[in-house]
Amino acid sequence: VNGNVLSIVPPYIKNGRTMVPLRVIAEGFGAQVEWDPVNYIITITMP
Repeated sequence: VNGNVLSIVPPYIKNGRTMVPLRVIAEGFGAQVEWDPVNYIITITMP
């Protein structure tokens, strides 16, 4: 994305639905993604 190489988990199909990594989509739109491992919370913010 924008000249940067991203290491991503490939999309997969589960129960007839295509699952894609949310981080890749969010960062592709310029958002910042943070993971709180203690509380299991993902925060996505746009600058």
